[in-house]
Amino acid sequence: MAFAINRRDIPSLRSFARCEAHAAKWRAKLTSRSAAVWGNDCLPLHAFKDKAKRLEWLEDSQAWACVYHRSHVVTYYKDGRMLLNATWDSVSTRIFFEELCPEGVWLMPTRYGRAYCIGHAQNRWDKSTYGDDVEWHEVNRNIDDKNDVGQGLLIDEQGVVLNPQPWVTKRTVSDRVRRKEIIAKMKPFLTWYDAMTSIGQSMRGVVAGAEQFEPSS
Repeated sequence: MAFAINRRDIPSLRSFARCEAHAAKWRAKLTSRSAAVWGNDCLPLHAFKDKAKRLEWLEDSQAWACVYHRSHVVTYYKDGRMLLNATWDSVSTRIFFEELCPEGVWLMPTRYGRAYCIGHAQNRWDKSTYGDDVEWHEVNRNIDDKNDVGQGLLIDEQGVVLNPQPWVTKRTVSDRVRRKEIIAKMKPFLTWYDAMTSIGQSMRGVVAGAEQFEPSS
């Protein structure tokens, strides 16, 4: 069972630079005892005792990964790219993502699933922007194996999606032509039904005969 986490336990890291500053702060707090569990490349986001929420340095990718349990939910690269991978559908993952994702990028629940929304307004991200100034993308996708980033939505520092895959929904709608045909065929019956039920607000006198429903003397 998944439980929601406290937003106050998660710092709002929105960029690579802020990840670096957060890491430096916690490296200064390392002691011989805490270093047995943590290290320069794996640091807590909130408290030493909270191992579920942490910041991990990926040397090969030159990036900081904001990790929740085993998922790299948000990853900030030194070159300014960002990888979003909030695919685990739980309340706690959503809160973790919202607090650590870059400004203007958020998850939107819908009747047909969940999607990333990137808002653009006057060349900046704005969470209050909807309509033509937003881009919607699928939550989960596979990207080129040459980019050693696994799954996720990859965007650059300006919010441009580098591996675009628009979010598409499917709805089941009625066959309008067939619907008109059925209505045309039903019209005579509906006309008869309306006429019969308008007499005494009941069809029993027409179908069975009123005398059958008279109380016996």
